[in-house]
Amino acid sequence: MLLLFFTLISAAQEVENIEGIYIEKQIYHNNSKFNYSQDNITYKPNMKFIYDYYFEDRDKKQSKFSYSLPNYNPEDPMVFTELNKLSNKTIDNIIIDINDDTFFLQEGDSSLPHTLFKYDFVNNKDSSISDAYTGLIDNKMNIWVQPPRTGYFKILQLNPYPFIYLNDSIKDWGWYLEADKY
Repeated sequence: MLLLFFTLISAAQEVENIEGIYIEKQIYHNNSKFNYSQDNITYKPNMKFIYDYYFEDRDKKQSKFSYSLPNYNPEDPMVFTELNKLSNKTIDNIIIDINDDTFFLQEGDSSLPHTLFKYDFVNNKDSSISDAYTGLIDNKMNIWVQPPRTGYFKILQLNPYPFIYLNDSIKDWGWYLEADKY
């Protein structure tokens, strides 16, 4: 019983409020690569999340992104493929791979106080056609996810990052987004 109590206490991670986001304090005696990820609630180490998506225009035509880089044309930046005409250049699914490996960091500080993960953009043959590396914060107080910052999704860097404040008083969540042509 004492061992179980000690294990629960030692696994708990303290958080501090930095500009409205609760961030885990580093566990200095922990040599694990998951130094900021042990208390993750949703995005746990070694998990993968596979997202399917499609765009529906005003005429109800459904399509997905075609990966046109490096043949990017600023005059026509968005290239879409209809759902019934997918190719090996179409981004069919987006995978979030929670790995926390420091090789995800191409440059910079590996001690950043967040969980490292990879966005993987795969085609209809489950082959990666592009990827992006970034981070998230996931703890008992909030979840904050950095968007991908490459290719079509680079523009998301200018938008507010997805942020959820975990508050037990909110029981029902709902959200809907309608956009113009793009």
